[in-house]
Amino acid sequence: MIFENPRTRWMIIILTLVTGVLWILPNFVSISEDSFLPHQKITKGLDIQGGLHLVMKANLKKVLSERLTRVGGVVKIDVNESGEKIQSFTVDTMEDGYPVLKIKTTDFKAVDDLVNKNYGDTLQLLSQDEAGANYVYNDVKKTEIGKQTLDQAIEVLRSRIDEFGVAEPNIASQGEERILIQLPGLKDTDQAKKLINRTARLQMAIVSSDKTAAELDALVKSAETKGQFKLGLDAESLSYDDYVERINKDLKSELPPLTELVFQKPRSVESIYVAKDPILIKTDQQVGGELISTAYVGRGQFNEPKISFEMSAEGRSAFGNLTGSNVGEPLSVVLDKVVQQVANIRERISSAGQIDPVGDTREQQFEEATLMSTVLRAGALPVKLEQLEERTVGPTLGAESIRMGAIAGLIGTLLVLLFMMGYYKTLGVIASCALVINILLILAILSSLGATLTLPGIAGIVLTIGMAVDANVIIFERIREELNLGAGIKAAVRNGFDHALSAILDANITTAVVCLVLMYYGSGPIRGFAVTLICGLITSMFTAIFFSRTVMDFLVQRFNLQKL
Repeated sequence: MIFENPRTRWMIIILTLVTGVLWILPNFVSISEDSFLPHQKITKGLDIQGGLHLVMKANLKKVLSERLTRVGGVVKIDVNESGEKIQSFTVDTMEDGYPVLKIKTTDFKAVDDLVNKNYGDTLQLLSQDEAGANYVYNDVKKTEIGKQTLDQAIEVLRSRIDEFGVAEPNIASQGEERILIQLPGLKDTDQAKKLINRTARLQMAIVSSDKTAAELDALVKSAETKGQFKLGLDAESLSYDDYVERINKDLKSELPPLTELVFQKPRSVESIYVAKDPILIKTDQQVGGELISTAYVGRGQFNEPKISFEMSAEGRSAFGNLTGSNVGEPLSVVLDKVVQQVANIRERISSAGQIDPVGDTREQQFEEATLMSTVLRAGALPVKLEQLEERTVGPTLGAESIRMGAIAGLIGTLLVLLFMMGYYKTLGVIASCALVINILLILAILSSLGATLTLPGIAGIVLTIGMAVDANVIIFERIREELNLGAGIKAAVRNGFDHALSAILDANITTAVVCLVLMYYGSGPIRGFAVTLICGLITSMFTAIFFSRTVMDFLVQRFNLQKL
């Protein structure tokens, strides 16, 4: 076989070492990306170089409620087109927080048959009463929507952070409704949090004329008095998002169906927390910001900053239909439930539009326009995120951690080298050389992957150092047994490696399987530990079996050794 040729084996070893050195080189010297040499290097993780750590919770039940409202509208159209009639439908919240679609109809059987036929894989019947039927999402659909929403939110966050310029961010799901965000090396944490927390859900909705401004204002004041809550920034008041949700919940019976109450900041005040004007919008006549193809900072008639946007091909059709069928009606531009502006539709609009940024000065308006155009380009978050945890790790702590990790690795390496050389003599020297090459190859693989090195990753390397010689120990003990049985040096070396191979493979394969499980189900530090450990297993197999045997065969044959 080709690998039995000593010259071929040495060529493979030399080529591997040269490649490893080239991969490690960028960690010590600066190499241009235009160079033919490798330029990727190991990136320091959050716990080493500092940065921002956030854990966000997604309000998936709110997403389910919004989707169920849209499904209800489609079901009503389908049922009415079939000849039956749905008098009305509403979406309420059950005790467990999940939404329920309540359909009011006089012919339950006809409606239920059509729902089962067209939406059997989505909706299931919860209960039936004299007023009609109540439907909920089935468990499979709830899980599917939750996963899709979380995956989409992660991709949107990653796009935003990429535009922010953070290297090697770690954004991953935790459980069914949490997202972990780690931004190593970040300096401006406040700006990053603004970018992450900004939902940026853009709606262009028709304003309802069913209630006058005075009637809406009276309803809002009545709800505040009855519910004993108010909008404000102090601890006893509600945030804007919670306030809007509470107002719409308390006034549900007072507002027309398929409408939502939102607010606009008067031009004369600095914040919506100071004063607000209620505006009623139609939830079934609107176009979402997901249909925007691009957004950028534009300029108005007097050179003031504007958030300019252009619609996608699908968006042009939807926006054109919305404006074309509502000529003469007021259209509102709503961003994160705040009405930015209201204008009457003069003619069909389909291609583009502009939004006025918030701010008292040109500088503030330009900063807001820049931030919002970035968010709109990356896409709106499909779900509101609630911040559960925040940690800012300083670089001083990281430097101390990596120093202690390096010391631990150095001490561990020296102890292993001393033991092997003291106990196995010549064989110990070979094992020690294999160990040094093993560490070099681990770092080379991590560099080639552009991996992020964290403290658990360092722990994986230190553990690999301790485990790296176990294959050599098994081989050496097998050689010793062969020598005790009277075999010659060459036969003992050959049989020792051959007989030990199955035990080494079994041990490494079982450990590798555990690493793969950790990589698949784990996140963040756990995956970092698993990656470094599995890299160590691969390099250990190369150094302990391939390198050690090549060196031993060379010594035995070249120098005709009579004793090991």
